[in-house]
Amino acid sequence: MSGTENNQHLPMVSIGIPTYNRADGYLRECIDSAIRQTYPNIDIVISDNCSSDGTADLVNGIDDPRIRYFRHEQNIGANNNFNYCLEQARGDSHYRGSFKGGRGRSSGVGEEFYQVKRPS
Repeated sequence: MSGTENNQHLPMVSIGIPTYNRADGYLRECIDSAIRQTYPNIDIVISDNCSSDGTADLVNGIDDPRIRYFRHEQNIGANNNFNYCLEQARGDSHYRGSFKGGRGRSSGVGEEFYQVKRPS
């Protein structure tokens, strides 16, 4: 799947990245993994739960129009931060997923969401 002309016909897949004080490397790895997705129509939502470690500088230093960054002024708790990612997602409700600080994400996660969760 490639070519921007085909993107309009594919459902948008949203990837939510809830984060709190992960600018030490894990967050960058997670964002890089989301950016490398081979599925062409993705929305990347990063919800920062009031980090104090330079997370905002890290995210704002990445130039990718698919990334939307939200920073909470106070800590809203992990579950609420996760839910906020879902609320901000622009993807079809059948095609939403989350990276939660793990490593080694496949570059085909967006395609996997589309294949597995495609409505019949």
